[in-house]
Amino acid sequence: MNIEFVLKDKITEYEFWQAENICNEFWQMENNCKDNSDYIDCSAEFSYACNSYKELMENECEQEIIIKNSNEVIGTTYVILTSKKLMNDYLKKNITEKDLLLKSTENTCYEAIYISIILIKQEYRRKRLTYESIILLIKSMIAKFQLNNPIIYFLAFSNNGLKLINKIANDLNLEVLYCYQTA
Repeated sequence: MNIEFVLKDKITEYEFWQAENICNEFWQMENNCKDNSDYIDCSAEFSYACNSYKELMENECEQEIIIKNSNEVIGTTYVILTSKKLMNDYLKKNITEKDLLLKSTENTCYEAIYISIILIKQEYRRKRLTYESIILLIKSMIAKFQLNNPIIYFLAFSNNGLKLINKIANDLNLEVLYCYQTA
């Protein structure tokens, strides 16, 4: 394997669309995956968020990292930088994920990191690639935006996703908040 992690500012438009295809493939088989122990967290509302490469590059609050094996994109993680107020509104279900993104684009007070998407192709799972990519992404955001102990938050779709994010938060010494997504 020739693994490479590519942060947002280095992602090409072609790589962006490869990552989008991974998301689309996942959603097409989502119902089959929910009972699978390898199911990784994924938000059903994501399709509105990154509908263009240009928008991703222009919106400071949107951050992404892709995982490549040679020239093939094999995974992606997409996050939104938000305020604590927006985080609380979202976790209390007062706003949707779409509202979270729209309101975050107007916000410059970043205090929290919402993990929206974590996807990796089946054959690359259980190799710590997702863990490594998220650690790199969060560390880069903390440095770039000078974040002071941001809170990580997400919707938990599976026990595996919950364990992964809890381990990441523990290893980075960050607080994590979540709520379970029910069908």
